Amino acid sequence: MIGGRARLAPGATLVEAETAGAAVAASLDAARLPGWDVGDGFTFVPTTQVLASPTIDPYIRRVAWLLTVVVGLVLLLACTNLASFLLARARDRRREVAVRLALGASRGALVRQLLTETTLLGLLGGAAGLVLAVWLLGLLQTSSVSLPFFLTLTSLDLGLDATVLAFTCGISVLAGTLLGFVPAWQTTRPDVVSTLKQDTAGAGQPGQLGWRSVLVVTQLTLSLVLLVGAGLFLRNFQHLLAVDPGLGRDPTATISISVPNTRFTIDQARLYTRRLLDRFGALPGVEAVGLTGNPPIIGPHTTIDYSVDGHEPPEGQDAFRSERATIDPAFFEAAGIPLVAGRRFSDIDGPDSPRVGIISETIARRFWPDGDAVGRIIHYSPTPYVPAGPDGKNELRGVGVAADINAELLGEPSAMMVYLPYTQFVYTGLTFVARTSIDPDQMASALVAAGRNMDPDLRVNGTGTMAGLLARPRLPAQQGAFVLSMFAGVALVLAVIGLYGVVSYTIAARTREVAIRMALGASAPAITRLLAGDSARLVMIGAGLGLILSLGVSRLLSDLLVGTRTTDPVAFAGALLVLSATAVLACVLPARRASRANPVTALRAD
Repeated sequence: MIGGRARLAPGATLVEAETAGAAVAASLDAARLPGWDVGDGFTFVPTTQVLASPTIDPYIRRVAWLLTVVVGLVLLLACTNLASFLLARARDRRREVAVRLALGASRGALVRQLLTETTLLGLLGGAAGLVLAVWLLGLLQTSSVSLPFFLTLTSLDLGLDATVLAFTCGISVLAGTLLGFVPAWQTTRPDVVSTLKQDTAGAGQPGQLGWRSVLVVTQLTLSLVLLVGAGLFLRNFQHLLAVDPGLGRDPTATISISVPNTRFTIDQARLYTRRLLDRFGALPGVEAVGLTGNPPIIGPHTTIDYSVDGHEPPEGQDAFRSERATIDPAFFEAAGIPLVAGRRFSDIDGPDSPRVGIISETIARRFWPDGDAVGRIIHYSPTPYVPAGPDGKNELRGVGVAADINAELLGEPSAMMVYLPYTQFVYTGLTFVARTSIDPDQMASALVAAGRNMDPDLRVNGTGTMAGLLARPRLPAQQGAFVLSMFAGVALVLAVIGLYGVVSYTIAARTREVAIRMALGASAPAITRLLAGDSARLVMIGAGLGLILSLGVSRLLSDLLVGTRTTDPVAFAGALLVLSATAVLACVLPARRASRANPVTALRAD
C-alpha cells in the first residue's frame, strides 16, 4: 500500500473525490499498466481521522482501547479501595452524625456535607494524578523508548489539552460523588438513641462488612483478569523470543543508504555499490558483506505476482503473490541464510542476461514437491521495479532454493520469498549487511566511516544491527507485556491492600470474641485459621469469578497475540498462583498478629 496526501479543491466533497478516484482506478484496470493490479483502488481518509498512518491505525486503535480498558480497571480497583475506606470512615462517624441529627440537622444537609468531602477528595486525587502524568510524560519524551512500526514519541501528540483536562475533572468528580453516596446514605440513617448509647459499633454492622466484602471480591476478580492478560502477553513475548527467524543468527551490522538516480546512471550505480562492498569487506572484523534492496521480513514489504504452469492461483486472484527481495551474490552468506539447492547469483547474471531468481523452500515444496525446483520457470507480472527481461519475456528461471525465512514474528507462516539479483533489478535504496566477529554496533559505525571516507556525500539513511531489526516485530508483544505487567502489579497491590484492610477491620470487630476464645484455651494456630478462614473464602470467590471473566476477556486479545492461545494454561495458572499467594498472605498476617495478643489486655481494652 502506498500513501499520499491530497487537498480537496474549494467546494469539493469527500464523496466527489472518491467518485473521481474510482474512475481513475477503472481506467487503470482497463489499461493494465505495469505496477497496477486489477482490482486495486484508492481509499480516501480525512487527515482528521488518521493517527499515524491508515495502514497501522487499526492496530494503534486496538492497543489504545486495550490500554483504556486496563487503565479503567485499575481506576476501578482504586475506587473500590477508596469506597472501602469511606465505609470504614462512615462507621467511625456514626456517633457524630447521630449527635448532629439529635441537635436538629437535616439528613439532606448531612448527605450534602459528606458528598462535598468525598468529591473534594476525588478532585484532589485527580489533580495529583495530572501533576504526576505531566511529569511522567516529560520523562517519557526524553527517553529512547522504541515504538513499533517505526513510530517515534515525537510523532505522537502526548500533550494535555482541554479534552483530557475535562475528562480527568469529570472522572474525579464522578468517582468522588458516587463513592461517597452509599457511605453517606448509610451513615445518616442510624437509630439515633441506640447509636448514642453505644461507644463503638462493634461487630454489629453486617451491612458494612458485607459491602466491604463485595468490594474485595471485585478487586480480586479484576486483579486476576489483569494478571491473566499480563501472563498471556509475557507468554507471547517468550514465544517470539524462541522463534528462529532464519537469518541474522550471528552478530551482524547494517547500514542503509540511498544511491539517487539523479546522481548516477544505472551502470554507475552498480560500480558505486561494488566499490562500497569492496571497502566494507576490507574492514577488520568483517566476515562477509552483502546488500539488499529490501531486507526480507524486516524491510519495506514488496511483492511479486507470478504464475506457474500447471497450477491455478487461489480463488479470486489472478496470480500467486510472494515477498521479493533484491540481493547480491554474497547476501545469503552475510545474512546467514543457507542455500539448500542450486547456486547463488553470480557475475553471469548481468543486466543483459535472461532473468533469474532464487526461491524459498516453501515455494519449491508447493509447486515442485518432487524436489526438482532448480531450472523451473515462473511467469511474473512486470512492474517498474521488476521490468521485463532484455528478450521481452516476463520469465524467471530458478537457479537456486534458499532456506525459509520464518515470518512467525509477524504472525504469519514461513514467508514465500523470491530473491532477484541486484545486477538485473537495480534499487536506489540499499541496505548493506556485514556479518562480523566484533561488536555489531561498533561495526555499524565503522561502516559509516568507511563509506564516508570513500564518498563524503554518502547518503546514510540509518545504521543498526540485524538483531535490532529483528527485534522490531517483537516490540508490540514486548511493550504489551511490560505495560500490562506494570498495571497488573499495581492492581494486585491495590487488591491486597483492600483485602488486608477488610481482614484487619473484621478482626478488630471480633477482638472480644478472640480474647474469650484464647482465655478458654484456644491455641494461636487455631485462632489464626479461624480468623483467616473467612477471608480466604473471599479469595476463593474472587479467584473463581476472575477465572470465568478472564476466559471471556482473553478472547478479545487474540488479534494481539502471536503463537499463543488465549487459554494458555501457564498464563492462567501463573496468574492464579500469584494472586492466591499474595492474597493468602494478606489474610494470614493480621490473623497471626491478633492470635498473639494478650487476652487480658484485649478484654480490658474492649
